[in-house]
Amino acid sequence: MKTNTLLQYPLLILLITSTTFISCSEEEDGGPLNNSDVSAQVEEYPRNGDFLATATSSLSGDLTFGLTAVSVGDAFLLDDTTGELTVANPFAFDYETNTEITGEITVTNGTETEVLSVFVEVIDIDDIAYILTDSKADYEAANAGDWVPITSNEYLSLFVQISETSKSGTTDELFEAGVVVDVYNTYFDYTVANDAAPIPEDSYVFAFKYWSDASDASGNKVKVSSTSLTDGYSDLGGTLPTVEEGEHHFVLKGGDSPTTGSGYLGMYSQAGLAYDVRGNAPGNHYFVEGDQATIGANFNVVQTICLYQGLSTPIKQWD
Repeated sequence: MKTNTLLQYPLLILLITSTTFISCSEEEDGGPLNNSDVSAQVEEYPRNGDFLATATSSLSGDLTFGLTAVSVGDAFLLDDTTGELTVANPFAFDYETNTEITGEITVTNGTETEVLSVFVEVIDIDDIAYILTDSKADYEAANAGDWVPITSNEYLSLFVQISETSKSGTTDELFEAGVVVDVYNTYFDYTVANDAAPIPEDSYVFAFKYWSDASDASGNKVKVSSTSLTDGYSDLGGTLPTVEEGEHHFVLKGGDSPTTGSGYLGMYSQAGLAYDVRGNAPGNHYFVEGDQATIGANFNVVQTICLYQGLSTPIKQWD
């Protein structure tokens, strides 16, 4: 998940442990103990200030604790008098970037020094469930392969916060241009695709939006091809939920089918998919009647664009 977004929600810290071993000569189960380790286990994206562990030392007297090494520079905050280790930057605890964070704590009583090793394991979570707000309960209750309706703000949050996200199908500029000036027509019972914004190599399409110019539009499907612009399309997930006229957003539950190489995003419109008829879009737009895997090269409308878009990433960040 990207680290440039504010305002997240508390997550459960699964396990907090702090262990100190006074002597390397002590043995358990026939092997030497680790010397003065501080360890913890925490889910991704804890809150700023969440407790991780307390460092303890074999030294006596008034102790001063210092964080002298850390693998992710701004991950921890250490209280120099109590040895309490807390979260400094929640976004450092991103499983897709750091599955573990290590460091060293130096303890001194003024005359003696002890070095403690730090190990914090980051536990993977479903990033989509974490990001969603209004639609979170519906997403968690959905089955794998379901397209779950979400809000436009949630769609934007997914784009911003899911790591390495790209937009495919229609660019934002073309989508908004078609909607704002109200110059579109509608596809009924057609499979469509375009090459204005292909899907990046080996990526998962996990969210989708489109503009419907029909009421009670049902039976629509998201299509993906890893073969070519005009062939090899298969359904991604189940049928899209029934919608009314307007812009609609969805997230896919449990998507586990990445493209093989670069891909193309298409859509089967049983009813309602709008397209901009002005002919000012780059690339090629293909269409064929019916719910088809092959569109064919004979049905090409140059510079026309359908008003749909998908979000994709090469990193699977959900259950």
